[in-house]
Amino acid sequence: MTCIVKDVEENEQGIKLTLQNGDNIHVKDYDYFFLSESANECDQERMINTYRRLISELSQVSEETIESLVPKISNNMKTNFPASGVSALEDD
Repeated sequence: MTCIVKDVEENEQGIKLTLQNGDNIHVKDYDYFFLSESANECDQERMINTYRRLISELSQVSEETIESLVPKISNNMKTNFPASGVSALEDD
């Protein structure tokens, strides 16, 4: 599923993402999902874990389920892009 965010609004509850299809997603404590801009190996692992949490929050699916669905992202990033913030998902 692809969701395109067409509007982002900040309010006292967090941020509200308005999707292209008209649905809204509310994210509390959104600063939890932002990282520093450096992309060293430690940050790559943090980035992967943080985005798993974000996907979990947005989709209401547990982090464990997300990790079981995409466990190879971490290893794939280290192998293919050892010093960059770029990631690739491959179809098997």
